[in-house]
Amino acid sequence: MFRKIPVHWARPWLSGLLQAILIELRATNVLIFRNMRKPLLLRAPDGTGGVADGDGTPTGQDGQTTGDGTTTGNEGGEDTGPDLSFIGEEFHTDGAPDIGKFTEHYQGLLSEKAQFDERAAAVPEDGAYDFSKLPDDFDLGVELDDGTEINIDLENEAMQPLFTELGALMQKHQMPASAAGEMMGMLKRYEATKIAGLQKAAHADYETLGANDATRDARIAQVERAIDAKLPKEHAAALKGIARSSAVVKALEALLKPTSGTATTAPGTKNSIEADLDAYYANPSS
Repeated sequence: MFRKIPVHWARPWLSGLLQAILIELRATNVLIFRNMRKPLLLRAPDGTGGVADGDGTPTGQDGQTTGDGTTTGNEGGEDTGPDLSFIGEEFHTDGAPDIGKFTEHYQGLLSEKAQFDERAAAVPEDGAYDFSKLPDDFDLGVELDDGTEINIDLENEAMQPLFTELGALMQKHQMPASAAGEMMGMLKRYEATKIAGLQKAAHADYETLGANDATRDARIAQVERAIDAKLPKEHAAALKGIARSSAVVKALEALLKPTSGTATTAPGTKNSIEADLDAYYANPSS
């Protein structure tokens, strides 16, 4: 049914076909090999190079072979490489795109993204931070009087809304869980700094009561003895609790100082102040 083609006729035709196929494969392999050697996969901007024309025939890029076997862009058919016009001028060297400079920038962006992801993973999803653990190297940073303690009560119901709001704020700003202890440390340093200032002022005020500690302590002790002698125990204790500043000590000295003239009470009897107090406590409405 089919006519047998003589071998000597078929050989030239097959030879030409094979040569055309090999040329096409060689051009394709060269482009693939070049792309494999590049550190970045670069793609030309949309609408340029490698698109089909109206009849569906690929137009090709500059220097590349098209569907009909011709080359485009330059007459010699040389490959000019990928279109790098999308690379901004800040990554140019001598007026031309610098792949090394652009790669360094891109790697920097990847590093920043990795760091951001790492920080985000350390943020409590529910905003529940643990403020009870201070950093290992925590220090108040100020000197306080012996026995002074800085205590921020996390169990205090009045403080709970504050720490809940603080946790929400820290989560909003992507702060890691470890930052809770640092935040508590800052709060304690704030309180310690405030108390240290008050203690320093109190020490300076105390020094105005005399030339040395013995004189100052004796002056305060004399006032306290007078208070004990004139007031019931529970009231005396309350008044002595405020007899620490120079202004209060001087006011009590003036109040408790014996009046000049003849005493209104006989020796061994209660003085007039105690008598007045007894009368008041016996009949508060009078």
